[in-house]
Amino acid sequence: AREARRLAQFAHLRQDDLAAASQQLARLERARGRTVDRGALVSRLAPMFGLAGTLIPLGPGLRELHAGNIEGLGAQLGVAFSTTVAGLAASSVCYAIAGVRSRWYENELRELESVQAEVGS
Repeated sequence: AREARRLAQFAHLRQDDLAAASQQLARLERARGRTVDRGALVSRLAPMFGLAGTLIPLGPGLRELHAGNIEGLGAQLGVAFSTTVAGLAASSVCYAIAGVRSRWYENELRELESVQAEVGS
């Protein structure tokens, strides 16, 4: 329903003013691009945060090992590996969402461009 309204609005605007329709399409394309780029950025940053979360507990873990406290080392390693898994899981989810959104938005923009071409001729 939302897409149909957007198509109708775009077609109406296109009939009234060619320049305004082109500007609206360009704005929509930029907005969709920013949305997809944010998801892609998070999918790249999440593993880095996971790695940082892995390395940070290793310092105290090594101190625990040096002191002979194996239980303390185990606890620190648990935190380290949990953050790695969390970072990879977040990255995977964001990557999948960004890919799906990219396909949705690509299809939407293609439809709008075809409406623009039909109304313009």
